[in-house]
Amino acid sequence: MDEVTGRDNQIICQALKIAIPIMQNHSLSSSNTDDMERIYEHRSKGNRVEFPDRKVEHFMEKLNG
Repeated sequence: MDEVTGRDNQIICQALKIAIPIMQNHSLSSSNTDDMERIYEHRSKGNRVEFPDRKVEHFMEKLNG
């Protein structure tokens, strides 16, 4: 897959980090959630994924809280 922005991997990891907890709480499709987790683990390579926007980070804290 071609790199579009130079930050594609970071953006994908951030999107997955938001989507996974929502899917875990509200989806009956565990295979999709499991695949999302596998993609996230592969792309983040164990690195901490941070959000530049404090509002998103606050949302994630409430979601995981």
